[in-house]
Amino acid sequence: MRTIFLFTPLLFFISIQNSLAENAPYITEIMPNPEGADSGKEWIEIFNPQNFPIDLKGFVLKSSNNEHFLEDLIVEPKNYTIIGSKSFKFSIKNSNEKILLQSPSGKTLSEVEITKSESDKSISLIKVFKKNKIETNWILSHPTPGEKNPELYEIEGILSEEITIGKFAEIKIDNTRVRLPEYFDIKTLKAYTKKGDKIKALISDIEGILTLSKIKIINEIKKEETSSAFPYFLLLPISLIGFFLIIESSLLHASCCKSVEQTQLL
Repeated sequence: MRTIFLFTPLLFFISIQNSLAENAPYITEIMPNPEGADSGKEWIEIFNPQNFPIDLKGFVLKSSNNEHFLEDLIVEPKNYTIIGSKSFKFSIKNSNEKILLQSPSGKTLSEVEITKSESDKSISLIKVFKKNKIETNWILSHPTPGEKNPELYEIEGILSEEITIGKFAEIKIDNTRVRLPEYFDIKTLKAYTKKGDKIKALISDIEGILTLSKIKIINEIKKEETSSAFPYFLLLPISLIGFFLIIESSLLHASCCKSVEQTQLL
């Protein structure tokens, strides 16, 4: 029996909290753990959701170690800006860290709590489109400084072909072909899946190319649950059988006692 298989070198859901003030600028991506030495290479991305430019002068970025008051910094409408640690003293811990963006009046506009990180992976605010809802999650991903973060779509279906291995490796879920990015361990993925598997996958649309981000097998979960579940439907007949056995035992005991009494009388 195979267990649920998760293959997610790109994405790693982590415990991060975020609170946003409506229509205010907010944090969309953080690089807490760049490759090599962190000093001078950490950065925070801020997005302006308004239809007009916003000056971030007087806004404050806070970490657990220090805080930084932003100077003249215009963010164009529906655009991003990168606040780098190279030009000012500001550090971000790789774990157990909290980053705040506050307005000049001291109101917290965005709060991100980082429990852990990975080298050269940014922490991105990403929308996940599911069947009946849209979720917003903070996810470890490849950095996209100054650009819109990718959006993920959850699909469910049957692996209708064997996984191909080659220059453009891909899988086919029902009638949808999905590209496998280079960082996937395709041989391992192929060893854990087979044609006919029912799977659930998170995919992104990169310049019109559907690309796999996360996959798990779901076709054997129900079998596993069914085999390990207690057969509660047998409780009633078992209880009735036990009840009748007790009654029969009591009657037999009473009959034996009566026979003994009659024998003593004789």
